[in-house]
Amino acid sequence: MNIIEAPTALTVDERSELEKNEKTIAKGLQTFYDVGHALADIRDRKLYRAEYETFDNYCTKRWGFSDRRARQLIAAADITENIGTIVPVSELKEGQVRELASVPPNEQRLVYQLAHELTEGNVTASAVRSLAAIANGVIASGYVEVDDGIQKKWTDLEPEQKRAVLQANLEKETWERMQRHKARKSISESMNDPIIEKLTIPKQQVHDLRKLAGLARQVDPDLVAVYEMTHRDTLP
Repeated sequence: MNIIEAPTALTVDERSELEKNEKTIAKGLQTFYDVGHALADIRDRKLYRAEYETFDNYCTKRWGFSDRRARQLIAAADITENIGTIVPVSELKEGQVRELASVPPNEQRLVYQLAHELTEGNVTASAVRSLAAIANGVIASGYVEVDDGIQKKWTDLEPEQKRAVLQANLEKETWERMQRHKARKSISESMNDPIIEKLTIPKQQVHDLRKLAGLARQVDPDLVAVYEMTHRDTLP
């Protein structure tokens, strides 16, 4: 909740800092790193207070965006500060950086560095998002299996071990995604099978049965149960 404060005058130095920050914002709204830092300084030191009651009010009336957008820019700037030594800041895109927001700060550098290496420098927001999701899942589990088959706490792993775990999980996820894609393609093609057209039971029921059989081959009872529940009205 924004606390409304009575306007108070800025000192000469504060006025100078406000003007410098606002020039940065006005000059480079596309440059999220500089803009985020400028906004953070204005917010933290309440340099808006002479003319605006809240930071939200300042962002909306002075710049035309909400304080939610300001917080996004500020967070992206903070993350960039954290990972900026991997590549020049000028090469980072806000969309890529924001995908790291859910990752603990002490692991953001690891995730981005691995994304940078796996994509050979052509980092995309999608690549960072996938690795961030994997990292969060592994970190949440607390323990991982290392090469010697021993369970170790994530926090006890060396950086290279963490990299290996994330990469192995990414490869597994990629393979599973490819399998799901193949299954969907197979089902789509089966719907146009001329043999199905000759059957007396509804075509949709054949589709449901084939998909159910495909799920069963994956030896995943939970998936089968969910599918049966979802399509109980069409399964014969």
